[in-house]
Amino acid sequence: MTAGEPRDVRYGYPAMAHAARDDGFDAIAAWFEALAKTEWLHAKRFKDLLASIVEMKC
Repeated sequence: MTAGEPRDVRYGYPAMAHAARDDGFDAIAAWFEALAKTEWLHAKRFKDLLASIVEMKC
């Protein structure tokens, strides 16, 4: 996960989806929404993995 990913997931992708929808590109908007959800799940998995590793070391 890069440093900018959480920001992209929370603000960037939803903003791009909104702009695409405003311009009439519903399929592209849906793609950005799906990308945001996928990236959120990706970040959550890594956060959970890190917590698991830290817990094992204690």
